[in-house]
Amino acid sequence: MKHRALIFLSLVMGFAFPMRATAPVQFGVDCLVDYLDNKKTLDLRMPGRFPWDQGEYFKDWLMQQRIGIISNTSARLNDGSTCVEEALSQRLPITSYFYLEHGRNSKEEASVAIASVGNRFSLYGSEAQLSPAFEMLDTVTTVIYCVPDVGSRCYTYAGSLFYFMDAIKAYQEKTGKKMTLIVLDRPNPISFCVDGVVREEAWQSLMGFLPVPFCHGLTVGEQALFYNKQQKVLRDAQLIVVPVKNWSRNQGFENLKWVATSPNMRTLETLYAYPITVLAEGFDFFNLGRGEAHPFCYWVADWITDGEVLAEKLNTRCKELGLAGVQFSAYTITPQQRPMTGKRCEGFFVHVKDPRLYKPIATQYVLLEVLQNHYGKNFTDRIKVLQDKRNSTNKDGLADKPLNTHRGKVLSYYHQACWLMGTEKFLEQLIDGRFDAPSAIHEANLDCERFKKEVQDLLIY
Repeated sequence: MKHRALIFLSLVMGFAFPMRATAPVQFGVDCLVDYLDNKKTLDLRMPGRFPWDQGEYFKDWLMQQRIGIISNTSARLNDGSTCVEEALSQRLPITSYFYLEHGRNSKEEASVAIASVGNRFSLYGSEAQLSPAFEMLDTVTTVIYCVPDVGSRCYTYAGSLFYFMDAIKAYQEKTGKKMTLIVLDRPNPISFCVDGVVREEAWQSLMGFLPVPFCHGLTVGEQALFYNKQQKVLRDAQLIVVPVKNWSRNQGFENLKWVATSPNMRTLETLYAYPITVLAEGFDFFNLGRGEAHPFCYWVADWITDGEVLAEKLNTRCKELGLAGVQFSAYTITPQQRPMTGKRCEGFFVHVKDPRLYKPIATQYVLLEVLQNHYGKNFTDRIKVLQDKRNSTNKDGLADKPLNTHRGKVLSYYHQACWLMGTEKFLEQLIDGRFDAPSAIHEANLDCERFKKEVQDLLIY
């Protein structure tokens, strides 16, 4: 009887006080399109100013500009159907288009140079073409950036934005012409995660432009505000961020449609595993699944023959250190792409069970410690070999790739591993057989706490 009364009361309360429907998330581009179509107000954020709404004046100002778009077809409105380039080209005076790594359609493989054609300019050509040339900037007065981010420091899209910001500053200083950059913000899929050491100055690159933890928790709009605060690149209203609406930092990419941002970043499964496993891009002795069904979800090698034992040791060590949300299992595959093409390889598969609980870089440190202690010199000497030939240009390095240098250095596997980690010291410790995961985790935690305080006043969400 009591049970029935409670049911009746809950039904009455439900009709009297109906549950509010959750408002759909609107990306920055959705907010801009809605504003342009319906003349609604638009929330704008700028350095050193409170949130500001310009009403219809902002639309009038936009229509008088020569606008360039930095985007690709993976950047879409939140319904997933319309790409940003198409949506804005129908509404604004677009004069130029700028494309990043992986090209306009996000289908070019990593490190493949993108060509400029007509008014479609590449921001990923040779080393000298990572920034727009002044001739490209002559075609625009305002630039709109709208590209998805994966929340990992090494993903090159955000790095290209910061190169572009530096180019705008240099262009303005030389020509005296003012230019505005508008960032249409999008959710960071792992916005709830801040993990890893802050990138050291010596290891700045396109794969790690900002001095932030590997998982920084910021949206690309917040990253732009952070870089501008550090370097004073753009003044006042020359940098504008259009925030995401109806989204909070603890949501991540919940209930949103993921569109592949590159040939191997096709699913959220890969996106969540990526910060744990991408370090193997700096090693030539692991295959991590490029071109396969589950890219960046595993490490395998032809010299590993005890995948079951390895996975068990990884699970045990994670449990000892209180690292939740991730589980390892043995994995065997014959890769179809380098390295170890056509060879039977064993290793481990990374299952991210709960991304809200996981600490991906701390988990990566556990991987390295377990590999060091379990395989000894069979693992650490392989890193030493890469270190010894880091200035080599032989075919076993990365010297045959288009973007094989950074600031005059030959890009070897070893350099890439340092850029991905943001430091060299952990690799040196591994070579000496003295890498300790708890110590590295402690250092990363201290860096993260300092970083959170540094960006606190810039957070939009």
